[in-house]
Amino acid sequence: MKKITMNIMLLCGLITIGNVTTTRAQSAVLLDDGNKQVECVTEENYQEFIRPQLKANINKLRQEGKLNFANDATTAKVGDGTVPLSWPLRMHGDYKDIDGVNDYFVITNFADLNHDEYYRLDWDCATYENARNYDQHNGADILPYPFMWEMMDDESVEIIAAADGEVIQRYDGNTVDRNCASPHEFNSEPFNGGYYGNFIALMHSDSSITVYAHMKNGTVANLELGEFVEAGQFLGKMGSSGNSTAPHLHFEVRPCVDCQYIEPWFDAAGCNDDVTESQWISQIPYNDPKILRVATHLNLPVYKTCAEYEAGANEDENLVNHFSTSDNLFITAAIGDLFGDIPIYMEIINSAGTIVASDIYNSPYYQEYKATVLFTELLTGYASGTYKIRISYNGRLAYHYFTVGCPAATTLIGTHTGVRGYLNGDFIASTASIAGLSTNNIFYQAENYVKLNPGFVAAQNSEFHAQINDCTVGGMREMEEELIGDNNLLVSPNPGFGIFSINYTADVNSDMRLIIRNLYGNIIYESELFEDIDQIDQTIDLTNYAKGIYLVEIQKPEGSITQQVVIQ
Repeated sequence: MKKITMNIMLLCGLITIGNVTTTRAQSAVLLDDGNKQVECVTEENYQEFIRPQLKANINKLRQEGKLNFANDATTAKVGDGTVPLSWPLRMHGDYKDIDGVNDYFVITNFADLNHDEYYRLDWDCATYENARNYDQHNGADILPYPFMWEMMDDESVEIIAAADGEVIQRYDGNTVDRNCASPHEFNSEPFNGGYYGNFIALMHSDSSITVYAHMKNGTVANLELGEFVEAGQFLGKMGSSGNSTAPHLHFEVRPCVDCQYIEPWFDAAGCNDDVTESQWISQIPYNDPKILRVATHLNLPVYKTCAEYEAGANEDENLVNHFSTSDNLFITAAIGDLFGDIPIYMEIINSAGTIVASDIYNSPYYQEYKATVLFTELLTGYASGTYKIRISYNGRLAYHYFTVGCPAATTLIGTHTGVRGYLNGDFIASTASIAGLSTNNIFYQAENYVKLNPGFVAAQNSEFHAQINDCTVGGMREMEEELIGDNNLLVSPNPGFGIFSINYTADVNSDMRLIIRNLYGNIIYESELFEDIDQIDQTIDLTNYAKGIYLVEIQKPEGSITQQVVIQ
């Protein structure tokens, strides 16, 4: 094994950004969207109503020879060698994930591992007020955010099987699927859905059971009792039926039908003694600070009350992407797991790459599992054209494009670098080239046509997107993305005040080169080629550089690994 350890001092003067004058946006604030913590099904509900339904179905299916997985387990525990679980949700339609399959979602509640209402305990050892659960909650509540009702109405959130299994219960017919009150009246006739609303329950090869509850009426997959389903198979669409306060998935795991629920999450502290290792193929952390969505609004965002949503109201009607120079710009950044010690950076950047406004928000609260931060900016003095908003939080980036005015046509030349978007009312003609860097992502949108003339090149490793639409459309979903580093590339502290430790460990020895860039793609440091090594350790001093975001890049023959570093 070869290892390179080095200290690099980056001195002022190695890079100039030009005569950039940034204006500070108005002070950012934390919005209350009116959507409170979801509470739904308790263990008491399950034992009183759900379990008898499941047992009756299991016995019937056994007698009919339709249940291959069932046995007489009554005391089984989920642990080593059990069925592994994959994430039970996926996005459908126009929604684009920023970070794999889990973004746009937060977990509002985990299972309560102690039934004493005065001593709630969840899998991460949090107790009472700090526990992310409520008394006797028997599963995980997974909530889409921030536009949960819109995602429900658009049927954008699909519920899928977490593992291979056989259907032991299915109900579709609970028409109250915009419920936002708990408890909710329900028909207690057998097999009507009850507390779970529209739902499916599966039994797996180890006799364990998973439950998928609160689906939208009319969307539950047409599956027969006893029918086999594969992991990842469609089960239904997210709703708010049954005992529910907002659109979400109640996901529940039990070792057997008569067994107490368990948490498939595992924590090394040993709070969950029934699980010796995580049951998840890829376990989501307890706290996962991340950017869920960036959006722009013409007026102050108005979030409906729960009753208004239940009555059929839509999401914020002020959500737009096109503005005039006399408008106020309202920017919202939806955050999952907001922490008071992690700042949120906002920048507005014009099409030339110049930062024209910026702001920083530090939450006064220790933790909020979901939050929306509001930034405001008066657009007086803004030239007509395309702008992008760059939000940075916890070492992650998300972008959103908007227009001021609407250029009829644009002819693009030269070399594109960084993340840029161009929105036009008529056409875009381009002879430009996109440099071959993974950090270069260019977007064209025009109402009539996009014409790529001779000279246009999108080099390997870059990204290029084009679509036909006018200036008023786009930006809310399609144009968001995130730059994420490899899990083996660690930068700490991040954010920091200028001095950072960098460690990268490769799986095998390789030739490597260290590069540091600004977000315009300019190289501010490039190391020599390190031959046949598997680890790099170093300290970087950026204290003489402006606040903002820089990129640490490890180049290898098989590709580049990139991680961002934020200077506070």
